[in-house]
Amino acid sequence: MRTYAVSIKFFFVAFLLVGPAGCYPIPKEFSKNDLVGVYVLRYSFGIEELRINPDGTYVQTFTGKVKTENSGKWQHDKTSLLLRDALVFTDPFGERLERPEKGDVGLGTAWYFGRLVLSANPDQGFMYKKQN
Repeated sequence: MRTYAVSIKFFFVAFLLVGPAGCYPIPKEFSKNDLVGVYVLRYSFGIEELRINPDGTYVQTFTGKVKTENSGKWQHDKTSLLLRDALVFTDPFGERLERPEKGDVGLGTAWYFGRLVLSANPDQGFMYKKQN
C-alpha cells in the first residue's frame, strides 16, 4: 500500500513539474531559411501579419478598424529575430496603444506545439505563429 501512495505522489510531482512545460514556447535555434515565411499574431482588437522575406526585408500588416502597413529590414542570430523600425501595437501589459509606436523589436524564436513561433510578449501570451 505504501508503494502505491509513493507512486501517486511521484506522478503528481512529475506532472506539476513537467506538465506545464508543454504549454510554454521552448527556445530553439533556427536558420535564416527556417524563419522565412508568414506569421500571424491575433489581438483582441485586430490581426497582425508579418511576412519575413529571404532578402532580409519584412512587411508588417495590421488589420483592425484601420489597415496599417509597414516594412523594414530584419536580422537574425541564433535564437532571436530583430525587426528594424517595426510598429508596436501594444504596451508591455498587452493593452492597445492609441497610435502604434515605431522602433526596433526583438522577437525570440521558439518551438510551440509543433510549430515555429516568434515570441513577442511571452508574459501576455503574444506569439506570431508561422502559417504553413
